[in-house]
Amino acid sequence: MSTTQAIDKAVYTLLKNDSTLDGLATIYKGTKRPSGAENPSVTVGSVGITPGNGEGINICGVVMTVYMDILSNRMADNTVHETIMSRISGLLADTVIVLENAKCLPLKESGNTGIEWKNVHDTETFQKIEFDLTFIDFT
Repeated sequence: MSTTQAIDKAVYTLLKNDSTLDGLATIYKGTKRPSGAENPSVTVGSVGITPGNGEGINICGVVMTVYMDILSNRMADNTVHETIMSRISGLLADTVIVLENAKCLPLKESGNTGIEWKNVHDTETFQKIEFDLTFIDFT
């Protein structure tokens, strides 16, 4: 299993094991949803593993994207977006994930895009939240 797959699996498992979040949205491992996925949904994916300062130290981002259908008045469902984003933030902030052959530092929230739309999916909104992960790879 690659490092990105291991990170995705660890964070996905943390989120999926929370019955409250799992009741609010369907959670998918990886940055892409399956074709025809129903909303609300959350994707979990790690991006940009880069070497840090020091031997074996690596840094990457872990991005969760929340997708929601728009309301009948063509507005975003701000309440549900906020509920899901708050739950993700509460679950992951300062959490230490476990990776085989690596020591991880606590996850640190590093950004939130706010609610956005894309023309190709004009009946849904999305919002991203990113956490920074620093880990020492022992392989």
